[in-house]
Amino acid sequence: MEEGSDLLEHINTFNQILSKLASLEVSMEDEDKALLLLSSLPASYDHLVTTLLYGKEMLETDEVTAALLSNDTRKRVNSVTAQGEGLIGKVKEQERGRTIQRGSGNKGRSKSRGVKQNSLVIIARKKAI
Repeated sequence: MEEGSDLLEHINTFNQILSKLASLEVSMEDEDKALLLLSSLPASYDHLVTTLLYGKEMLETDEVTAALLSNDTRKRVNSVTAQGEGLIGKVKEQERGRTIQRGSGNKGRSKSRGVKQNSLVIIARKKAI
């Protein structure tokens, strides 16, 4: 499996290969299948592979597949949430009137725009109502 490719597609391909081997009467232990699946993953899954292997006397293919799919789902949900928060943050920046590029002369300090006296009165009246 290459970095960034679809995990579900990889697992389906892996299962198809196992089915073809079984039709040729090639027998494999379940633990061997699980180890083959784990060894076929890219380097970005190393932490998960280590977690699944640590402290286990016996690996099961179903357990490994479930853990991989669960991890993949969690990654997808987190990436969608992170993208959504980024968009909200960007909208808020625009609503506040800030620009992306700030002038280099102010050394990170913003200048107050000054509040007109009439706008202060309107704000005070709205709060009183």
